[in-house]
Amino acid sequence: MTFWFVWIAACSTSSPVGAHGEIPSLVLKDALACASHVDCVLSCTHDGSCCDAPCGCDQARSRAAEEALLAHRTSVCREGDFQCPDVTCPPGTTDRVARCVEGKCAVVDRSRPPE
Repeated sequence: MTFWFVWIAACSTSSPVGAHGEIPSLVLKDALACASHVDCVLSCTHDGSCCDAPCGCDQARSRAAEEALLAHRTSVCREGDFQCPDVTCPPGTTDRVARCVEGKCAVVDRSRPPE
């Protein structure tokens, strides 16, 4: 089913971007795989959206996966085709970082010592 959706979106003459920035997801194999902390990034990019996370970066993924998502988003999202939703964010988010934990990128509180 996903193949047909992506194929239809790619062949359509109209924009594949929804009114609120929805786009076809880019399913990435091993998006969390890492060997060390430097392989991981804290990401504001949401797969399937032209809009960043509204209340801060909340996802960890590999640098390679982040680069692929950003390239996908750049190729699909065109300013003016969508409007990101307005969101009221709660105060006091924790200070988070991306770290490699047991071979997978994860979001952890910055106060947690590296393993």
